[in-house]
Amino acid sequence: MCLFIMRANYPGKGGSTEIPGFVRATNGHCDCNAALGSRPATGFDEAHLKKLRDKSWSEGKIARAEANFLKDLKDKYGASTEAEINRWLTLIKDATGRERRKMGLLLHWGDSRDPIVIRKTEKIPVEKLSAEILKNMERDVLYEFLP
Repeated sequence: MCLFIMRANYPGKGGSTEIPGFVRATNGHCDCNAALGSRPATGFDEAHLKKLRDKSWSEGKIARAEANFLKDLKDKYGASTEAEINRWLTLIKDATGRERRKMGLLLHWGDSRDPIVIRKTEKIPVEKLSAEILKNMERDVLYEFLP
């Protein structure tokens, strides 16, 4: 299981209300160490816990995996987080400003073949975009950045 940053591709012009298609927004194997959504994690979410339990993982094995996950996150984040967030801010502002089209991002936890179910959509005018918004992105929420 990994975290994937997905970019929403909108088929129409900037105001399109059509359902977007999604493509990987990065080239890496996965995005588990990405700064997007990097607010301090408190553990696995309920959907991931259900998947592990469905695979017959014991509560002890789940607790160890969760502890390792949290330790890995803590070890991976540091000064590079701010630099990465600034790169995302620049990319989003450039993309929405140059093309005058909205841009969507979504964090998806799971296997790359898992279907994406959008829990909700957040519409954010690019002039209100901040590092805090990017750090607090939630999984399976589509963030639409509007020009």
